[in-house]
Amino acid sequence: MDGKVILFDSNDVKIGETYMRRARQLVRQQRAMWTDESQRAIKFAPGMENADDALSEKEELLMYKYKTEVITTSLKWINDSASPEDVDRLDNMINERAEDGWELVTHSYMANAFGSRSAILITFRKQK
Repeated sequence: MDGKVILFDSNDVKIGETYMRRARQLVRQQRAMWTDESQRAIKFAPGMENADDALSEKEELLMYKYKTEVITTSLKWINDSASPEDVDRLDNMINERAEDGWELVTHSYMANAFGSRSAILITFRKQK
């Protein structure tokens, strides 16, 4: 029952197809109604055809692609604090990615078991 469903506008003109899951969602939102009991076609309520396009565009804008990078820290023999060079490298990476449209989402510090060298895991996102 997860096949395609035919879409009709409010004037009974065929305007396309969608999947059953999406058709049920449109009916549940009262933006469309089933044309008969077979549930093989839905008809949009008057004025709702464009509302579906606007929703699809909004959903598309909310989609991101993600990118994770690793920066290894400099050698640490005495303490585990960040060196100025490590901070500069991190700042430079964030600014370079921002210029390319990437947004910082999260970061994580991964300590080394031996305490000599660690890494910073950085995740960026960008709208598709």
